[in-house]
Amino acid sequence: MTKIGPGPKQTARDGNRKAAIAQMVSALEIYRSDAGTYPACNPVGANCLISATTGFTTNYLPVVPTDPTSGRSYRYAPLSAVNGNCDGAATKCVKYTLCAALEKITAADANCAGAGSCGATCSYSEIGP
Repeated sequence: MTKIGPGPKQTARDGNRKAAIAQMVSALEIYRSDAGTYPACNPVGANCLISATTGFTTNYLPVVPTDPTSGRSYRYAPLSAVNGNCDGAATKCVKYTLCAALEKITAADANCAGAGSCGATCSYSEIGP
């Protein structure tokens, strides 16, 4: 019987994390197309869990992805045009960062910027637009 070490499992979980981020990006773009802004965090702040957004998860992401490892989370950081907090109404959210903490970090993945802690060092992000 052959034993498989932790590497393939970590790689698989990281693949799930990247797929979850891609799913959230798609939902965010549809929301922006409909609302003219990205959703704000609730309460308004620099970053939050994607489930703590204003009017987003109910209609656009009804099943919020969860990280496959306990204690880790995906972070969402919406920003205004001047890189400040936004409320999605008076101050539109025009860009964002989605962040995940990978287990096997490669140089290509180490692109996280501005989304705060994911329960571990933030090591993968999608920045839009």
